[in-house]
Amino acid sequence: MIYDRYEQELRKANMCDFDDLLLIPYMILRDHSDVLLRWQRRFPHILVDEAQDTNWIQFELMKLLAADCDTHKGNITFIGDDFQSIYRWRGAMMENFLNVKSMRPDIVIYKLQTNYRSKPHIVYAGSHIIKNNSKQYFKDIVAHRDGAEKIIHITNDNEMAEAKTVVNLFAEIKNKQQMTWSDFAILYRKNAQSSAFEQVLIAE
Repeated sequence: MIYDRYEQELRKANMCDFDDLLLIPYMILRDHSDVLLRWQRRFPHILVDEAQDTNWIQFELMKLLAADCDTHKGNITFIGDDFQSIYRWRGAMMENFLNVKSMRPDIVIYKLQTNYRSKPHIVYAGSHIIKNNSKQYFKDIVAHRDGAEKIIHITNDNEMAEAKTVVNLFAEIKNKQQMTWSDFAILYRKNAQSSAFEQVLIAE
């Protein structure tokens, strides 16, 4: 009832909300073949980046626009990484990316299996965690860079203890390997996690 009233008010104001920017084009293309044909002709090639993070309606729009039409065979390219799907909380469906063959049985899959960013110990650890995923394109990722470092795993009782442990570890490595403070970085998931590190670093 509330949603119906909301929709009525939107129409009266000639407005749409964020989700409508996908829903309304989808409904127009689905229900009006002449409009669909116009846009299919307009885009003979479609490139979808970060395809693992598409949601249901985005995928349906792709299927409509990438279908064959009277002037050309629909062409679509998906670029994505099933190891990096992190947006399910906002509607992303990994199944879209994993099931592209059901959309286009003739699609060709190329696996890029060389990691140019990380050293072997990072690639190895990440791969061995992700290989437990039940749904994925199986890949054998290899590191392009050299290195024989090991990951250090540390458990602390609270965030201040964690910060002190990390800063002490930095100091130890810095002194042993004659490094400078600018050689170090701390990565954290959200800004709220920086406070403890800032306090300890200032104190040191």
